[in-house]
Amino acid sequence: MKWQSIETAPKKSTDPDVSFGPMVILASTNGHRAIGYWSDGYGVRREGWVNPHDHQVMNYWNAFTHWMPLPEPPR
Repeated sequence: MKWQSIETAPKKSTDPDVSFGPMVILASTNGHRAIGYWSDGYGVRREGWVNPHDHQVMNYWNAFTHWMPLPEPPR
């Protein structure tokens, strides 16, 4: 897997009943890494990258510049 530009990150689910994108790995140029998903604001009241642990927009790490898909889980 390679890092991709944040502009290409998936922001919509393939499931029409889901209002947020799939979980991905996020990175910033200052070294921060996080797992998150994109929310259009429904349920969290703000659009942005959301922390899956507390479901809050990660506005403290606004500078995400790259993403990659999560790897397959171990079997």
